[in-house]
Amino acid sequence: MSAVIASPLLPPLLSPATPAAAAAAEPLFIVVSEFAVDPAHQQAFIDDMAAAVERHYRPQPGFVAAKLYASDDGGRLVIDAQWRSEAAWTQVFRNDDVPPPTREIVHRYGAQPQNYRLAHRIGG
Repeated sequence: MSAVIASPLLPPLLSPATPAAAAAAEPLFIVVSEFAVDPAHQQAFIDDMAAAVERHYRPQPGFVAAKLYASDDGGRLVIDAQWRSEAAWTQVFRNDDVPPPTREIVHRYGAQPQNYRLAHRIGG
């Protein structure tokens, strides 16, 4: 049950003078996942999730970036993953709420995933 917010995001305006700049100017597909975790294990959970993203998802076609946010109380982790398109994300995750590379980590820490949907958008 990975949390998912699907939202095209327009990055800052760039002059598409190069192929990389042109690709960066395209809207991105954003996935947001939030996990409740025992505060005593938050850092270990972050380390393991970061390693899984680096090892399993970063090499995938269409992956752009991921950011991990830790709550101040130690009880939550939010992952913001950016993909070139929803199709690229779907190809990797195949609509599996918690894909196999992260399923074991989620179970190891007893993390409770939370689902999200885009409810309202203001600006860009």
